[in-house]
Amino acid sequence: MCQLVVFFRGRNTAAIMNDAHEAEILDPGDRVVVVARKGDELAQPGDVFPGWDGQYGVPLTGYVKVVVIANGGTTAQQVPLIFRLGELEGISGAEARRDWELDRADATFIPLEVIDLQRDARPVTLAKGLLNSRHSL
Repeated sequence: MCQLVVFFRGRNTAAIMNDAHEAEILDPGDRVVVVARKGDELAQPGDVFPGWDGQYGVPLTGYVKVVVIANGGTTAQQVPLIFRLGELEGISGAEARRDWELDRADATFIPLEVIDLQRDARPVTLAKGLLNSRHSL
C-alpha cells in the first residue's frame, strides 16, 4: 500500500517534488496528485481541479496516508483543498467516534498530514488529522 501525495501546480512543481523525494516524504510507489487551477497555462494533463461541489474526484481507498505538500501553487489552489480536507476531517472525526463507540470493524481511517517543505531544512508539519477512506477528496 502507498501514500497519496498531493502537490500544487506552480512554476517550481518539479523542484518541490524533487525536494519531497530527497526529504524521503515521497517514495517511488506513491500516487501523486497535482492540483491546478482551471484555465491555468501551467496545468498539465493529469492534473486535478475542484468540481462545482468542491470535490476533486480522488478516492481515498487503498492508501496508508494522505500527505499534502503545502508549497507551490497559489492560494486560489490551496484554499479549496484545505476546506475540503477540513470538511472530510470533521466528518471523519465524527464517524471515528461513532464507529469506535459501535465497534465497527469496517471503519478505515487513514492519517492526513499537511507539510511545509523547506529547502535545506526539515519538513514542518502544519496539520494532522484522520480521513475516512470511504470518502473522496
